[in-house]
Amino acid sequence: MTYTEFLLRSLALAALLSAAASWIVPHVPVGSRRPVGLLLLSLPLFVLALVAAHLLPRYWNACATLTGWDPLLSLGLLVAVWGTVPGALILNLVRLRRARRLVLACPPVQDPDLLGCFATLSRRLKAPVPELRVLGLPAPAAFSGWGPRPVVVISRWFLDRLDRAELLAVLAHELGHLARRAPQALWLARVMRDATWYLPWTRRVLESLEAEEELEADAFAVRLTGQPMALASALGRLTEHALLAGAPLPAFGSSPERVLEYRLRCLLEGRARPDRDLGGRLLAGGLAVVAVRAVPSIVASSAAALPLYCRIGPL
Repeated sequence: MTYTEFLLRSLALAALLSAAASWIVPHVPVGSRRPVGLLLLSLPLFVLALVAAHLLPRYWNACATLTGWDPLLSLGLLVAVWGTVPGALILNLVRLRRARRLVLACPPVQDPDLLGCFATLSRRLKAPVPELRVLGLPAPAAFSGWGPRPVVVISRWFLDRLDRAELLAVLAHELGHLARRAPQALWLARVMRDATWYLPWTRRVLESLEAEEELEADAFAVRLTGQPMALASALGRLTEHALLAGAPLPAFGSSPERVLEYRLRCLLEGRARPDRDLGGRLLAGGLAVVAVRAVPSIVASSAAALPLYCRIGPL
């Protein structure tokens, strides 16, 4: 087996694991997807790390040769594959910095009544009260983030179009993201997705994680406010605006209509409750044990077929 064949076989294994992840994660119950999704997103990188550990020593070993197309081509492929990792990290750090600059450009909300209600909601989570800022945009936009201090940003559209109950439901939804540390988890997931951009199935895993975070934040909002109909009404107003303006629907994934429909159904049927992720952690732990035991053995057995040449001739 040539070095290049070994690397291509390992990439095929990473692609197979990625394809399996894209099927497994959407079938994991909501509330348990995050640990499973993050683990499965990391498996292709785990495979590539093992490949590098097997190949790199052979490039400078006294019994290896750097002549010919095979070592040079495999080394070029390995550098290209691993070069995406720092690239993905830098890209997402730049995105994070831009988002932070956008947040700092948004003025704080000045409504004392709204700030008081927001502080009351925050204290129910036994967490520091985040900053509440307003984005001067005549379209619905709301997001939460972290930095020196957690922050929630809503656009002017919410203040002008929603009543107080609907507005508090939206704010409680964003607090749910902060309580679950969704911005940090999704940032990490995007880094791993971007680092393996050549595996298209990782996008579906990320979409499933994003959809879960929306559903779980809905459940947190219901728990904080006790008014599922207020959040459902706010989602309805956002949908109406999107349809009239021809804008994207307020949901994640390649099928936002299905995600939004499911969110509304959970709210209207009283099924928007936070789920414990114990099952997800147990499943992730089991998959991690299997991966740690099986993947290195598969890669090592394949690496055993690699040629090793000594200076006095082939062994």
